[in-house]
Amino acid sequence: MIVDAPAVRHPFTPRKVVLISGLSDPRGCALSNVQQEFLAALPIEESAKIYRNFPYVAGAEIESPQPLPVACWNNLRQFAMMGRGRYRAALKRHWQALAASTNELTIITLSCGLEIANQCLTGEQASSPAIALFAFGPVAWRRPTVPHLLVRGDGDTVSLPFFRRVDVVLTGVGHMSYWQHPEVSRILCEHLCGNTLTSSAADITSRNQ
Repeated sequence: MIVDAPAVRHPFTPRKVVLISGLSDPRGCALSNVQQEFLAALPIEESAKIYRNFPYVAGAEIESPQPLPVACWNNLRQFAMMGRGRYRAALKRHWQALAASTNELTIITLSCGLEIANQCLTGEQASSPAIALFAFGPVAWRRPTVPHLLVRGDGDTVSLPFFRRVDVVLTGVGHMSYWQHPEVSRILCEHLCGNTLTSSAADITSRNQ
C-alpha cells in the first residue's frame, strides 16, 4: 500500500491547501480529474497546492480508475484499518512531513478523509501549523480537534449515520457530488481570501435547510 512508502519532504511554503479523501486504489494517490480542477480553481498561489491525495507520495500518481464497487470496498477497507497501530503510525509519518512544510494549512476532506485527518492530528496539535479543516460528506467517529466546518448534502446517505448534526447542509447534494457544487467553492474561497475559518456557517445553514 502507498502508505508504506517513505514520507515525502515537501518544499516549505507559508501556507498549503491539501485534499484528503479515501484511496480508491491503495497503490497510488492520484487525484481524480474533477478534484484536480477543483484544487486548481481555488484562489491561492499554485506553490501552496499539492496535486496529489494523501499521503502525497511523489511519483505515485498512477491513473487507474476503479469500478465504483471496487473503489467503495477499498475505501471501506482503509477506514477499517485506521485504528491499527502500524497503519496509524504510517499515516502520522506522512502527516508530520506535511506539517513541517508550512505555517498555515487548510485541509479539505471528503468522506473517510476526515477520519484520516483525525488519526493524523491526534497528539499533534502542539507541533502542527495553524489548521483549518473543511469536511465534506464527513465519515469519521468524531469531530476533529482543530477549527473546522462539517458540510453534508441532504442527499448524502453515506455521511448521515456518522454525523446527523453538521454545520452546513447543502440542498440537492449526494455523497459523490460535492466538488461540483458552487457553495462548496464559495465556502473555501471565502476562507482562503479572508485567511480565517468561515464565520458565516449559521447563515449558510439557514439558507440551505
